[in-house]
Amino acid sequence: MRFAGVLALSLGLGACTLAEPVPAGLDFTLQANTLTLSDRGVVLQPTLQPLLLRFSRPLSPRSVNRQAVILSTGGVRLSLRLRTLPVEASVIVTPEPSEVRQDVEYVLTVSDQLRSWDGISLANPQMFRIRFVPGGGASPPMVSLRGEVMPVLLRACGASACHGGTEPVMGLSLDRAEGILSTAVGVASRQHESPTGSQERSDPQWAGLLRVVPFEPEQSYLLYKLLGQGPIRGAAMPRGAARLTGPELDLVQRWVLEGAQDN
Repeated sequence: MRFAGVLALSLGLGACTLAEPVPAGLDFTLQANTLTLSDRGVVLQPTLQPLLLRFSRPLSPRSVNRQAVILSTGGVRLSLRLRTLPVEASVIVTPEPSEVRQDVEYVLTVSDQLRSWDGISLANPQMFRIRFVPGGGASPPMVSLRGEVMPVLLRACGASACHGGTEPVMGLSLDRAEGILSTAVGVASRQHESPTGSQERSDPQWAGLLRVVPFEPEQSYLLYKLLGQGPIRGAAMPRGAARLTGPELDLVQRWVLEGAQDN
């Protein structure tokens, strides 16, 4: 997901350290994409721009909830909308605009309840001091299924021997927009009927994931197959061919996040 005009402030990776590094061995690093960091160590966040928390490992969506990510001031919590992005291993944190004040300093707490797909957790809660400032709000143009997403899936996965033609593998047709809409959006994955393997994969929540869930990339099995990570069975897509690039994965994810529309 792209946020225009932001500067990455990372743990151990950039010039601005926001918290203590997680102990070696956990390999779970937290980043926050914001506009700037004040001389008092307070993150200055544009009011109309979501906070973006970026991790070094893909998160289990089950662990991303309002008990794990808290924005508060004086003991009062703000209402938050949380959305997990598998491609960037990140979480979008959007406060309720009507509750945000620019003359108040907030504390963003990222709990050690968060964990990756393979069960790795933050060693300790991470806390950020945040003050909201005017700015933000500009959104990039919506991603086009027919003009951007379909050509990517056609090239990578839409061969007649795979997910194209009259008898696509697993009934998943990716060689034309109509096929994507009818066989992927809101359609259960045939591969996930009997999940096995890690604790997350054996969780009943992940049995029968839908291939594409509009507005919910973290619940969309197709994205995990394209990534080759998370609750998948079998090989990553495309099998035996070059994987999608970062920008291509971002296009597919943005299309899902924007509602998987026919546009």
